[in-house]
Amino acid sequence: MLKGFLPRLIVMMVAPMLLLGVLLTAHSLSTQLTDLRQSLHDRGTQLASNLAPACEYGVMSGNVAILDELLRSASLANDVVSIRVQDHQGRELASIQRRNPGPEEPLERFRATIEHIEISLDDFAQQYGAQNHHLGEVEVVLTQRNMIERRYQMIRHSLMIGVAGILLSCALAWRLSKGFRQPVRALSRAVKHFGAGKLDERVQCTSPGELGVLEHGFNRMAEAIESAQEHLQERIRHATSQLRHQASHDTLTGLINRAEFERRVALAITNAQMHHATHAIGYLDLDQFKIVNDTCGHAAGDALLRQLSMLLEQQVPKGAILARLGGDEFGLLMEHTPIEAASQLAGNLLDTINRFRFTWEGKSFGVGASIGLAAINAETANLHQVLAHADAACFSAKDSGRNRIQIHQASDTEIQRRQGEMHWVGRINHALEQGQLQLFHQPIMDILHQAPIDHIEVLLRIMDSHGTLITPMAFIPAAERYNLMPTLDRWVISHVFEQLGTWQQQGHAMPTTCSINLSGMSLGDPELFDFILTHLEQHALPAERICFEITETAAIVNLPQAVDLMQRLRKLGCRFSLDDFGSGVSSMGYLKQLPVDYVKIDGVFVRDIAHDPISRAMVASINEISHLMGLKTIAEYVDTVEVLDILQALRVDFAQGYWIAAPRPLSEFSTKRPINPSIREADTAS
Repeated sequence: MLKGFLPRLIVMMVAPMLLLGVLLTAHSLSTQLTDLRQSLHDRGTQLASNLAPACEYGVMSGNVAILDELLRSASLANDVVSIRVQDHQGRELASIQRRNPGPEEPLERFRATIEHIEISLDDFAQQYGAQNHHLGEVEVVLTQRNMIERRYQMIRHSLMIGVAGILLSCALAWRLSKGFRQPVRALSRAVKHFGAGKLDERVQCTSPGELGVLEHGFNRMAEAIESAQEHLQERIRHATSQLRHQASHDTLTGLINRAEFERRVALAITNAQMHHATHAIGYLDLDQFKIVNDTCGHAAGDALLRQLSMLLEQQVPKGAILARLGGDEFGLLMEHTPIEAASQLAGNLLDTINRFRFTWEGKSFGVGASIGLAAINAETANLHQVLAHADAACFSAKDSGRNRIQIHQASDTEIQRRQGEMHWVGRINHALEQGQLQLFHQPIMDILHQAPIDHIEVLLRIMDSHGTLITPMAFIPAAERYNLMPTLDRWVISHVFEQLGTWQQQGHAMPTTCSINLSGMSLGDPELFDFILTHLEQHALPAERICFEITETAAIVNLPQAVDLMQRLRKLGCRFSLDDFGSGVSSMGYLKQLPVDYVKIDGVFVRDIAHDPISRAMVASINEISHLMGLKTIAEYVDTVEVLDILQALRVDFAQGYWIAAPRPLSEFSTKRPINPSIREADTAS
């Protein structure tokens, strides 16, 4: 491969000339060789034709001396090899051999006929006549050696001319390149340096014509690219600064975000451990914010957060950091501040929040806040611990009546309870990952008719690493507080559907109605319907077998979303049961709004009906109203035969409790009625 501009230029100039010279030389040689061949052929033909009439007399008279003299005269040329004369019978009369040709020497033979012509005159007809008599033949042999030597000579001359032409062309190309070799090399170096990132590289504009235009064009292009690069770098620096700011700040309020807040808290912990400094951290959770969000929409909630953030930021002294942790939660880091001073600052912020009035479309709202404080000192173990302390203190402030400040104390039993719940979060996640969740079931028996068990409620348990079963009362509060219920609900739904699908394929006895508990968070999950539908279709289950249990409290928290989900699932064929009915303050009113099929009477009333007339009246009232609305009733916590007798007398439809059957693993389901002699069927005559 040719490298560099100059060699390519020379090749570009020489190659066409060389090709043209070769073509012209080949054409000239071809023409000259044709002329030589034609000249040899003409000379041989002419020599033989001239000898033939000259030899007529010698052949007719048999005078060999005359023939020899003629042949000697004709063979004087250098290319004559031999001449021979023979009569008409083929006998050789005379010949001359100038030299003996080589075995591979090319020869060419020419022949001419020796004839005698007689002319006669017819006196009577006055006509001439001629008669030819064949006397013999002349053969002339010529060599092509001279012609070949001339051909080689012409080739040598052509090659010499061609080499001279190439040398002349190279010299001319070299001479022509001297005028732009240096500018081109300068441009080449400049382009190389420019491509390596040296954007200030320029060339001197000294060349005329097109090279000058190219030099000026390169400089202008370099200036434009350098300017664009500087502008781009500035934009990149600005974008990087923005990204760095966005990575550490909340986009809605402009406050630092959770990640940056936790990073600075971690630095404060390190400082406290190394220098025995004292800092404080606070968690601030707004009260009544959900009312604004639900009443006026998310746009109003965002506006409230922005306005309140500006007010709070103005109240935070220099050296303290206010952060938005997410939703309506804020964090406060007060460096080199004892917990008492932190409490005073938190009180100022609380007063500011209480005085704040938010107005939206003519409506005015007030908000409050629950604030939890925790100290950071040399004994603080790590980031997780201090965040847990502040979070637990904040929850304790909410549970104590809201709109107040709670300082974490190591002996605070309520805060310890919150920390215990946070501990359960880790255990729940571990159970999900390690497959420690197990499904149990408890029969729901028809107490008015003799019928096999075809209705069950699915219950969730955790089997710990020691083989101990943990009931929901231990971990459900933590799951509800820390938003793990949707995950648990989906796990239960998927595994119950899988078990029912397996039984259906195997032809195993299975319940007609399988009740699954749904939390309030799941009722507000817009993707839950698609999740349930997908798993129903995956296992080819009839929706009529599924009954979802919801609590009155969970339903009224997200009432519009809950009703919408319930109506969509009921269109598929699913049924609903209202759990713990009677414990709410407005149970009867919500019963009319919720599309349910079963009402489960709260065990608080059921367990006391044997000796408390008010509880018995409450159960009777709920049962009667439910029947008037076309709903079935289920009594919970049936623990004694006396309670069962009263329920049968009140015509309650179903009963559930330890007197009927204790919870057992779901895989052990059977349609057989529990064998308990104390359980009596209702008197059909009554």
